[in-house]
Amino acid sequence: MTNPNSVNAFEKAVDNLRKFFIHRADHYSRTFNVHYMEAPDAPQDWEGIKKQFIPGKVVKVPIGGVEHSLFGAGYEYALRFWHDALHVKLNADLSLAGELLVATAHLEEVEAAFGPRSLEAIIMAADAFGQTLFYRLKGGFVESQADFTLDFSRVMVNTDTLDEH
Repeated sequence: MTNPNSVNAFEKAVDNLRKFFIHRADHYSRTFNVHYMEAPDAPQDWEGIKKQFIPGKVVKVPIGGVEHSLFGAGYEYALRFWHDALHVKLNADLSLAGELLVATAHLEEVEAAFGPRSLEAIIMAADAFGQTLFYRLKGGFVESQADFTLDFSRVMVNTDTLDEH
């Protein structure tokens, strides 16, 4: 595993995930024969999300909250499309059980690409599982995805700092 104590390692893992999000979004875009775009009127409910996945059509992904994204807007949209595509692929609704099923699929795809104990996998776990549980328990999203993910990663790698060495 990459040295988790290094800010450079964390930034490299985030950059790897950005590229991976684009790769997975492209994969599912081809799989479902759809395109995706960010839109303020993207559906937020399960039925609305499912209905968008019509071959040859455009899937709208929500634009809210990207200003606090760890990954940056364009990559966040790719992640959100990948997330919605997994919901449809797995027929997983937006319940806690459905979200955890999708989180597991996210993590498995990241682990297959980077390894089960990679920093990329830890960051994906923070995003997929950590934020899902935070939302369930707090009734809202984290204020700063970047801070939340960094803190979660520190706990997961059992260290107090991700300082440069």
